[in-house]
Amino acid sequence: MSGLGEQKAQQATEQLQDGELWLFLTQEGSDPSVPLVFGTNSVGKAAFMLHGSGPKALVSRIDAGHFEQHAAFLETRSYSTSFETDLIDWLRELSPHTVLLNFSEDDIRCDGLTHGQYLAVERLLGEALPQARIASSEAQLSRIRAIKTPEELRRLQQAIDRTITFYDRLLPTLHAGQTERQIQARMNTLAAELGTTPDLGDFGGHWC
Repeated sequence: MSGLGEQKAQQATEQLQDGELWLFLTQEGSDPSVPLVFGTNSVGKAAFMLHGSGPKALVSRIDAGHFEQHAAFLETRSYSTSFETDLIDWLRELSPHTVLLNFSEDDIRCDGLTHGQYLAVERLLGEALPQARIASSEAQLSRIRAIKTPEELRRLQQAIDRTITFYDRLLPTLHAGQTERQIQARMNTLAAELGTTPDLGDFGGHWC
């Protein structure tokens, strides 16, 4: 795994104040902020946490091997029977006074919890940390999206360089009379030669 996940998790942790914990709940990729911040995702139900003591993940046994291999920067624990019980125990160990959750009334990109998930985590936090305050992570998550890490900048520059090369090679091969399908086929071939994949859009690259 590249350093992107580790860099973003560190960047996000730096957004926290003393006594805050940022909790991400996800199942089968339900929260799109998880890969953004941690550079990975889970299949089973999982909790990702950012805390002053470092980034953490509570994952199913199915996912545990993947995290050990591809996300070594995360302190990872696996649960076998009760996700809720193990998460409550871990939250009590960390004992934050404020828990940030990914919900927003205004920004869909920061609204990673379903209503049902919010109710479930609200109930869980009431048991684990009855004195803790729940707050939205919208401000922190917006900054994480806006401010790029060195690895993100490297990838953006790589994408720019490949795009320039792509069109430098494509344009001389185009001529009047070609169909969209022929041009798309040429684009696919060039993209493969450059080790990338074109964005095919909503229509999958097929035109009527």
